[in-house]
Amino acid sequence: MFGALWLVLGSAVGLGFGAVRAATTVLFERAGVLWLRYTPWTFAVWVVAAAANFGLGALAVSAGMHEEARPMTLSIGVSLLGEALVVARRAKGTGLPYAPPKARVWSLSTSRSISASVL
Repeated sequence: MFGALWLVLGSAVGLGFGAVRAATTVLFERAGVLWLRYTPWTFAVWVVAAAANFGLGALAVSAGMHEEARPMTLSIGVSLLGEALVVARRAKGTGLPYAPPKARVWSLSTSRSISASVL
């Protein structure tokens, strides 16, 4: 039960910092599609959020939680979720389509090269 409290508290902190971080980003249009850019304030919020998560973890350990029980990866994931939710809402308000993903070497279809090499 005690662990659930820290889990909920850490998730709430993560969502909150993610939402604040999203508010510091800049959405802009280029070539008819929507782009996002981090600002120096965005990186500052990352640093403050990391310090807050460290402090929350230290508080949890001092209250009796095991150090290994701190869900750092969950905290980062929840923070990114909070950021994504706010950015998505802001992006939808622009009416612009999202920028298409860039072609990456690892995203090229391997089925063609595999079938060609088998023949």
